[in-house]
Amino acid sequence: MAMLLATQTLAQLPPGGSVIRIDAGAYESDPSINDAGTIAFSTFEAGTADILTFDRTNGITQITDHPLLDLLPTINSNGVIAWQRGEFDGNYEIAIYDQDGLAFITDTPDPEGRVAINDLGQLTWYMNPCSPSADCRDTFLYDPESATIERLTFGGPGRASADPKINNLGQVAWTEFD
Repeated sequence: MAMLLATQTLAQLPPGGSVIRIDAGAYESDPSINDAGTIAFSTFEAGTADILTFDRTNGITQITDHPLLDLLPTINSNGVIAWQRGEFDGNYEIAIYDQDGLAFITDTPDPEGRVAINDLGQLTWYMNPCSPSADCRDTFLYDPESATIERLTFGGPGRASADPKINNLGQVAWTEFD
């Protein structure tokens, strides 16, 4: 994985711009970068996936190391990382890593999807609360101040939410289709 520390293409690097190659020794993917330049990413090796970070001061830091799949990390400007953790069967939970360590936001048999985080630590993601055979993904919002989860959409079979995003005002946008 290479990181371009510029807003232009490699051929147009401005003075002081650089490209840094990050090699954690495995297949790296799904990078997310915050305003401080810290990158959170997944590595895949031997049937598992872990979360790592990279910054210019500390280099590569491994956040998780276990046989479960840790996927699709996102990092906010405070360095808080959120991601999906689960098994190959598709049952994922939402995990978060901050100065207090690792915590799980969800604990349900329903498969959770890609998570987004803002600088307030609020999270949004989609989840399928229907049976595994029915596709009715709904969007959820987690507020760390109250430690509550709010269901934002109430679809049914054939109605689904996807790819929610959250800004620093706590406003959530998502795609919904039926």
